[in-house]
Amino acid sequence: MYFKINQNNLKSLLIGFIIVCLIAVLSQIISNYLFLGAITCAILTGILVNQFFNLTNDVKLFSNFSEKKILNIAIIFMGAGLELSILKLINFKLLIFISILILISIISSLLIGRLLGLSNATSLLVGSGNAICGSAAIASIASIIDAKKEHTGLSIAGINLMGVILIFVLPLLLQFLSINSYDYQGIIIGSSIQAVGQVTAAGFMINNQVGEIAIFVKMLRILFLGPVMIIIASLFFIKSSKSKRDVSFRFPYFILGFIFIMFVCNTGLVPEPLIYLMNQLSFYLLILAMVSIGLNISFKTIFSDGHKIFSLTFLSFLVQFSFIIIFIKYFS
Repeated sequence: MYFKINQNNLKSLLIGFIIVCLIAVLSQIISNYLFLGAITCAILTGILVNQFFNLTNDVKLFSNFSEKKILNIAIIFMGAGLELSILKLINFKLLIFISILILISIISSLLIGRLLGLSNATSLLVGSGNAICGSAAIASIASIIDAKKEHTGLSIAGINLMGVILIFVLPLLLQFLSINSYDYQGIIIGSSIQAVGQVTAAGFMINNQVGEIAIFVKMLRILFLGPVMIIIASLFFIKSSKSKRDVSFRFPYFILGFIFIMFVCNTGLVPEPLIYLMNQLSFYLLILAMVSIGLNISFKTIFSDGHKIFSLTFLSFLVQFSFIIIFIKYFS
């Protein structure tokens, strides 16, 4: 169902927007005192507000609008933060490594998710988040497939929680495994932790060289977001076309906006202040969308499905990490 704005709901949207903005500001204040990150805090704050306060119809209306529209706009402007100059540093082996890594992460998540009794849509969200770029990948894929908004929020929370744990655990694990090469440490951190900030923290916790390599590998993973979105959208279109129950699939055109913004911002024609503005706009719109998702998640959903999603996140990471270690040991 596509959300439409009209004169009847415009006032309610404005009131809901103001209230959700206040919740978003609160979540950012909280994030300054926690290690969970802005995105996770936005979702958790939304969940807590939903549990302890009766949401007005204005808030419910805007949260639904935010999930359908604002999230897509945020994804479009994400393209401004991707630098194509990194393509010059790519070598064939590294490109193959990341391609197989993403494929294994997604397939393993689908298989494990089926064993845990989760839907393919939810498993795909976790797999994409682990494989590519955490919250951004989950939010992007969720706008394409038929994923429950509650599971979208839980997937993002699970992925970010795992990333926070890995910041401190992964450097110690590398020492335990006697992986002392700075190059390999950087590759492992950059290809296994989900968020850029978490990769940066874990890499530079060891030293600058590991941090720089980790960020480079992480940037390569992010570049796969566009192609993966297109592939999933195409597969979902084919599935919808063959289904007698659902032939109303519409191509998610925000993908084209994402790619367009990415290429335009890398031509050198767009002023740096404007690129910075688009990056900031994407971030704050994403925060609003995440708060809105949180406002639609209940404790009942967390208790019924949350433990399965968190288990999938952990098991999916183990498969991903095992592949990385095997690839480095035998094929590097």
